[in-house]
Amino acid sequence: MTGWCSLTVTGIYLALNVTGALVWELIDGNLGPGEIARKVTEIFTIVPDFVRENVDACLQLLTEDGFIWYEVISGKEVPVR
Repeated sequence: MTGWCSLTVTGIYLALNVTGALVWELIDGNLGPGEIARKVTEIFTIVPDFVRENVDACLQLLTEDGFIWYEVISGKEVPVR
């Protein structure tokens, strides 16, 4: 899991590795964590269980650092930024 979603915060800058950046781009207020993981799996052709675990960890880091939060939109909880 180390390095899969690397966050570097300097002032107001957020640096993500390529997979973390993809997760960030997919946070659009429409996709839930499972849907984000499915899209990452499609793009990178990675084992789905591995992706879901790491997408959840990435979303947790982004939430803990205040970059995203969760809202209920159309009856489902989705990350927003």
